[in-house]
Amino acid sequence: ASLLRTQDLVQASRLATAGLAARGYIAWREAQHELALLQESLRVREDTLRIVEVRVDAGLAPALDRLRARADLAAVRAERDDAAGRVRQAELALQLLAGRRPTAQPASANPEQPAPIPRLDGVLPVPRPIDLLRLRPDVRAAERALISAFADIGVAEADLYPQLSLPGEILLSGSGLGTGSVVRTLTAGLSALLQVPLFDGGRRAAAVDNAQSRAREAALVYRRTVLEALEQVETALTADQAIRAQQEARRIAAETSETALEQARTLYTEGLSGFLDVLEVQRSWLENRMALMRSEANAARAAVATFEATGLIDAPATGAGKPGDGK
Repeated sequence: ASLLRTQDLVQASRLATAGLAARGYIAWREAQHELALLQESLRVREDTLRIVEVRVDAGLAPALDRLRARADLAAVRAERDDAAGRVRQAELALQLLAGRRPTAQPASANPEQPAPIPRLDGVLPVPRPIDLLRLRPDVRAAERALISAFADIGVAEADLYPQLSLPGEILLSGSGLGTGSVVRTLTAGLSALLQVPLFDGGRRAAAVDNAQSRAREAALVYRRTVLEALEQVETALTADQAIRAQQEARRIAAETSETALEQARTLYTEGLSGFLDVLEVQRSWLENRMALMRSEANAARAAVATFEATGLIDAPATGAGKPGDGK
């Protein structure tokens, strides 16, 4: 039971390492997409600045609009540079997790079209509670510990009873050496020895009580482990459902803000709206696009959490790759 428990703990470590690597990869892709969105937003603001400068030079807009456009452009540029640093940090984290020496130069510091964020291909596994007890290595390890603890009770109780031992010896001797004949004589001696515990100051009885206490503790640990496993599965499934519902709303908001941005820029070019409206729509467009991207990353993380909670390691996914390969 102790050997099997050790093997289960090794499997639990593998599961935790797989989850850590998956979350690190998702964070890396998320940082790349954030950088790409900020780069796209930077181009939108540069186009807006050109429109503003034309209107200001033509006397159709106040110089304040140009100052606001330049300030907004500088703020987005600062965010873009900060996002580039987060991409590099996420890439270094993956390299260290893989046991590799960090590279001197970033492999993909400014991807224009990053690979998609990994997403679940299919449906989430929803095992039955009895299957969950078989799949979770930590639950199996707790069960092995419980079995081992109850076995120790039997070992401790066995010391209370008389013990019969059979000590003996086997001797091999040779005679007639050098006479052309060798006679081997096998001599065996066997005796029985009975050990009866008379008085040990209660040591053996205390050992039994100690073993029983450890067994009760192992039972409580096993019960707690099972309840935590069930709670983690329920939490992961609930989070996945909430994120899926949120994704649809984020997608609608992103599409709507895209249309609003085009209309706001057209109205400002024609002098039918002020520049503050353009700034507000541009910020809303970036926020909604970022929210949608983060919702996709959260959905991937929720899928990873579900696989961890159910005790599964391998998960069919799309958008996989490794740092620096662009896949």
